[in-house]
Amino acid sequence: MKIPFEIGGCTLYLEQYNTFQEKEILLLDSFEVHSVDAVFDILNFNCPEGLTQDEKKIILYKFREISLGDEVNVKFICEECGQGNDGILEAGNFIIEPERNDLDIKKINQIIQEDNLQDYVDINLDELPIIEYEKLKKRIQQNQSKINFIKSAFCLKCKKERKFDLSSLKYIIEIMSDDTLMTLYKVYNQMIFFGHYSKLDIDSMYPFERSVLIGLLNKTKDDLAK
Repeated sequence: MKIPFEIGGCTLYLEQYNTFQEKEILLLDSFEVHSVDAVFDILNFNCPEGLTQDEKKIILYKFREISLGDEVNVKFICEECGQGNDGILEAGNFIIEPERNDLDIKKINQIIQEDNLQDYVDINLDELPIIEYEKLKKRIQQNQSKINFIKSAFCLKCKKERKFDLSSLKYIIEIMSDDTLMTLYKVYNQMIFFGHYSKLDIDSMYPFERSVLIGLLNKTKDDLAK
């Protein structure tokens, strides 16, 4: 199933990745290959030109969301009270909508710099007084969407906030699977031996589908052992 996703002025159509692709991404990580484009190749995804690196990271998170879910587990020790915590972060909604929507300001997918401000307006910036120029520059910034990879969790004991930066490409690739290579191969072994699935059957499953089936298989084993 293709799922529409809008980013950078483009509408993309993303598909859940399967277990085989998930395994290939785990192999990438094991060889320390932390490349967005390498993951896109595994996912058979043709990324539109012109997207920023941060927007590509968001696309990876979206692939993970539709294949595994948008929650990631984090463990941390509170700096305030020393309490150990198991927290959950929402790995999505990284795009912050613009503060304004002025019709005379263009919305462009690029980093705002002094040498490209003219791209955002039709008037000649060279003719503006410095005060008007600075006001317009601020309006241009307020009319553009922003990306923020910072997420928060709270200590269960003292409620102190702990912030996490989810922008690391290495981290993003690591969480494209809830398994390691070793645990994934254990799942293959269990599903083939006890569930009589073929490797091709398992390779074609979506990660969330595999998780449901392995859960049902374990429940059946427990029920039969009673």
